[in-house]
Amino acid sequence: MRIELSREDFQKSKDLVSRLTPTKTIKLNGSKYGPDYHSLIPPDSLQGKLLQMDQLAVPALIEELKVPNMEYKKRALILGILNSIMHERYLSPSDFPGAIDDYYCEFPGGYCSMSTIPSREAQEELVKEWLTFAENYIVIEWSR
Repeated sequence: MRIELSREDFQKSKDLVSRLTPTKTIKLNGSKYGPDYHSLIPPDSLQGKLLQMDQLAVPALIEELKVPNMEYKKRALILGILNSIMHERYLSPSDFPGAIDDYYCEFPGGYCSMSTIPSREAQEELVKEWLTFAENYIVIEWSR
């Protein structure tokens, strides 16, 4: 996957990511973010702005996953946003129970939710999988 990215968009997404504040329940969208999800995740929220950037936000989100000793809930939120943008089948938080301890996801025709015991181990495993995916499959082409 190629992402054509300007320095301006990268900096914008880094700024949004740095200001994210975790919530008890992480909200996820099960298909491409748009007006159908605005009642779930407001477009003027930090998460909504990142989702509107779509794949342009992915490099900053991946970079943030590399920050050591990050608070569990903030990392869970970043993983949730990545999931909501990329929808990678083998990187779903549902396959790593506890990586995101409490989430609610809407998708066309329904919803799902999960509430479980937080697991740093599961979260670190999911982070590792995302970093491996990014290294192997994401190419950033810097635009001028």
